[in-house]
Amino acid sequence: MNAYWHWLCNIEEWGAVRLKLVLKRYGSAEKLFYIEGDELREAFSWVGPALAERWDRSKAEWGRREEEYGRMKAGGIRLVPVISAEYPDRLKEIYGRPAALYVLGTLPAQGIPTAAVVGARACSLYGKQTALELSKKLAEAGIQIISGMASGIDSAAHTGALKAGKETWAVLGTGVDLCYPAGSRDIYEKIKNKGGLISEYSPGTRGRAENFPMRNRIISGMADCIVIIEARKKSGSLITANYALEQGREVFALPGRVGDVLSEGCNRLIRAGAPPILGPEDIQDFFQIQNNNICKKTEKKKIGLEKQDEMLYSCLDSEPKHLERILQETGLPAGQAMETILRLEFLGLIAQPLKNYYVKA
Repeated sequence: MNAYWHWLCNIEEWGAVRLKLVLKRYGSAEKLFYIEGDELREAFSWVGPALAERWDRSKAEWGRREEEYGRMKAGGIRLVPVISAEYPDRLKEIYGRPAALYVLGTLPAQGIPTAAVVGARACSLYGKQTALELSKKLAEAGIQIISGMASGIDSAAHTGALKAGKETWAVLGTGVDLCYPAGSRDIYEKIKNKGGLISEYSPGTRGRAENFPMRNRIISGMADCIVIIEARKKSGSLITANYALEQGREVFALPGRVGDVLSEGCNRLIRAGAPPILGPEDIQDFFQIQNNNICKKTEKKKIGLEKQDEMLYSCLDSEPKHLERILQETGLPAGQAMETILRLEFLGLIAQPLKNYYVKA
């Protein structure tokens, strides 16, 4: 029953990472509803008295949460929990993935190449035209377009996909029932009917400054690659780029004039190693290469793995992860974890690029 997930996602101070850990142990929101705070304190050393008290106190709000869920459902808003087959596979891989997503419309199709196109709100005419034309051509080529529905580059990216007659998806820093910014009402309505509005925040949640950097991890987490078009030296787009790199996603950047404030962030990314994007063929070439790599990885995964091996292998990605974090995420004793790591290294499934850091090969 998804009302339990709505309750779980609205417990004060219990964020995505904490919920991921308790869900890993107990499996579902419904089971967790019948777990007391004291039991969580015994099961997890990081659950202190305050967290346990908030957990228990949240159950007194069950009636309100159930009513909210009913209204939400009547309004066409779906709640997609992480255990659902509909939950995006790409997003399941990231460290701080949401326990559930609120969706108005559809979710991007699984297994289809997906690019996130993001950039400055106060963008130039050149940046806006580039985002629109690039997204249009990528959408025409069968690549799904995701962005954040902000003014400027984000809205241009959505518009480009829609001009191609394709769906597009917006990840919001508010509830999906609210249009923010208000000036994006036209594109909000279009996306609702051709694509989808997605958020980890429950309906009615208004835009708060801290919500938007957090939603950026979902934008990058749902995409195979991220395209940055115009970004200042310190901007939300660079936060998205940082999340993308942590998640092992490819980051492309549109080069700009030296000294141009709107190009400073992109030029710095390129200097740091991000591939410059000169046209849609750069992204199309990336997906051809990536598809070949996916085939190779799939062949490796076909090797039969023991449950313990699969658990450890699944917690790794292309970003190096320290042994201590592996132990925390898998719950394996250090000795068993090292035996598993050696076995996976022998099979050629993982590698150790730095001492005590491991990645999928």
